[in-house]
Amino acid sequence: MFFPDSSEPRRVDINPLTTDAPLPVWGRGWRDEKSVWNKLRVHPDFVAPFFPTLAKPSQGWGKDRSLAPSFDRGQQKHASRNRPSSRVNTNFSPPIAMPPGGLCKILIRIQSACLASVSPAEARSMPHSRRVALQALAFLVMISATLPGRADDRPIAEVLRALRPDHPRLYVLDEEIDGIKQQIKSDARLRRWYDRLQKDAEKMLKEPVVVHRLIGPRLLDQSRAALRRISTLAGLYRLDGDHRKADRARQEMLAAAAFPDWNPAHFLDVAEMTNALAIGYDWLYQFLTDADRARIRQAIVEKGLKPGLLIYESGRGWPTVIHNWNQVCNGGLTAGALAVADREPDLARQLIDHARRSIVRAMASFAPDGGWAEGPGYWNYATEYNVFFLSAVESALGTDFGLKQMAGFRETGEFRMQSIGPLNRTFNYADAHDSPGAAPQMFWFAKAFSRPDYAEHESRYIGDRAGIFHLLWAAGLPAALPDSAPPLDKLFRGIDVAFFRSAWNDKDAIFVAFKGGDNRANHSHLDLGTFVLDALGLNQA
Repeated sequence: MFFPDSSEPRRVDINPLTTDAPLPVWGRGWRDEKSVWNKLRVHPDFVAPFFPTLAKPSQGWGKDRSLAPSFDRGQQKHASRNRPSSRVNTNFSPPIAMPPGGLCKILIRIQSACLASVSPAEARSMPHSRRVALQALAFLVMISATLPGRADDRPIAEVLRALRPDHPRLYVLDEEIDGIKQQIKSDARLRRWYDRLQKDAEKMLKEPVVVHRLIGPRLLDQSRAALRRISTLAGLYRLDGDHRKADRARQEMLAAAAFPDWNPAHFLDVAEMTNALAIGYDWLYQFLTDADRARIRQAIVEKGLKPGLLIYESGRGWPTVIHNWNQVCNGGLTAGALAVADREPDLARQLIDHARRSIVRAMASFAPDGGWAEGPGYWNYATEYNVFFLSAVESALGTDFGLKQMAGFRETGEFRMQSIGPLNRTFNYADAHDSPGAAPQMFWFAKAFSRPDYAEHESRYIGDRAGIFHLLWAAGLPAALPDSAPPLDKLFRGIDVAFFRSAWNDKDAIFVAFKGGDNRANHSHLDLGTFVLDALGLNQA
């Protein structure tokens, strides 16, 4: 790709839909560095005339507006140069798939016609038709780098016809349970995790159920307590048949269902509680009575899905953002919608259609190489619920909507590996603690992308402190994981964060990490230029 605003053209290889050749694209940078458009140096005004709902308002072209195009013809009328660019439609409704076949072919022909480099002088004197062609090409490159190439763009009603009719349908299916039991017997690592989880469950049996108590503006500690207890107790019940565990999970769900609300003012609380009750309702469906199911289902619908639908329909808030709130809220609500989809098909159809379109926005933030601007802590939270979303739709509907193939997503496990130093402390830029926390999604990544090094790294880090999803998602991976040998040095160009180390799996290794990037990223601090240094078993700086 050529950038005519630089003194020397710089070529960046980007693979479009049908060719491996690098593409020259006429474009200029602008100030919104958090957007995926800026990662490709393609101005959003290029996109607006063709797909207005994908455009973001530009923040101006600086003093030199000679390259700014105007579109004043028929249906492609665009805000004039003198009007504020906020007039561009900002309602977010991205396509789940590539352009329809006919339009895609047209764009590919335009692409082929525009492979010659363009200098600034040529761009300024370029005829209008040439500008239009280059803008279409810019759009093609943008979507090829950020959206899935073979997306499932069927109407959501058609997708839901493939809904698994029976329960359980979320995350782990009944046909997988026997294999998990066998691997617990044969794999010493999984056996240790299972024994530890049994001890945790015995403690949970004696703990009081959740209560509607806010800490500041949040109910989040109660939502997370419910999720931890329900998933652990219901998951172990599926493995050992202990009715005490199922009954205690049932009590937890009924207590949460009786809350007046799940605190929609802080919607993360709603999303995590919806996920918790969706898991319990789905995994314990045969254990619950009809009355239990009705009460829990009503709570999922009235306290989770309907408040979520109002926010989707507003066109504001977390469905439009590019950070962890997007994935957490979309993931939790999708689990709830799929759990009750056989009883609430219309509501489920609307929720899942909104969610699959919204989550694309946050997943584009992984491009191009899997880094995460919010830091290691919020990487964990974002990817956990991103995986809940993908795992749920795969197990219940048999599709991932093509989203696993989005740029940077298969590599994002490398970000966790690189961000944890030899002292098992993270490079805690932004709002991150230096404790990495457990990340069971690393096992899901390992299986989804054939990356056993992800699983080996997570196993080495957590030791015996595994959660229920470590146990369930690790099944199917080999008992003896190979020692990984990731690169000693890694630069994540999308966020401008670099890691260097002298060795892996050596607590005395030298580890240095530097932070660049954008201070405007969500949860960021004024920490550009900061670094950490670990060496000889100590944090030196």
